[in-house]
Amino acid sequence: NIKIDIVAGDKNWSEPRHRQKAYKFIEMIIQYNNMHPDAKINKLQYDIEPYLLEGYENNKKKILTNFIEFIDIVTSRLMKYPDIGFSVVLPHFYDSEQQWTPNISYKGQSTSTFKHITRFVSRINNSNIILMAYRNSFLGNNGVNAIVQAEFEVNKKHPKLIIAQETKQVFPIYITFYGNSQKKLFEQLDEIYNKYKKNQSFGGIAIHDFEGYFKLK
Repeated sequence: NIKIDIVAGDKNWSEPRHRQKAYKFIEMIIQYNNMHPDAKINKLQYDIEPYLLEGYENNKKKILTNFIEFIDIVTSRLMKYPDIGFSVVLPHFYDSEQQWTPNISYKGQSTSTFKHITRFVSRINNSNIILMAYRNSFLGNNGVNAIVQAEFEVNKKHPKLIIAQETKQVFPIYITFYGNSQKKLFEQLDEIYNKYKKNQSFGGIAIHDFEGYFKLK
């Protein structure tokens, strides 16, 4: 009962001159699935983080508009292939609540980047948004529960929201379980699951990443 997704991406892939790299992955999956009808790739997952681009702080509107346009184009292409699902990795701060990013005007609508992306990803039946809600505490003003509330308010049912947690050695230390025990991680996962298990938008939990997880005490 294991399904295989293929993940790809780089911070610049939503920029117009780099998009062909992303489109080639769609072509590759179509070709692969046609050749392997009994072992198809379940989903294409894009992990593209344009907020890491040089100059992002001074060009947020342009860079985020490019990202939104890119997801619009990708989902339009994937709609022709209903056997291929789609998921996209997003940070927790693309909503209006955090106020880290401005509202973006695109195709006659001015709203948060998260809301734009949700609208386009929802075109694909088998779709998810993987939300990097990286915190090693569930409660508190800066805990997981606090930083995902706006996303659950926007996304009422589809696509499903997957809450991701970090286990690698990254900084600041409050965003990762690195150096902690698997027991502490699972206590947090239980809190996430118990809070959202009845929410129609909740699609489960993701761990970043396999190597980091198995290094936990």
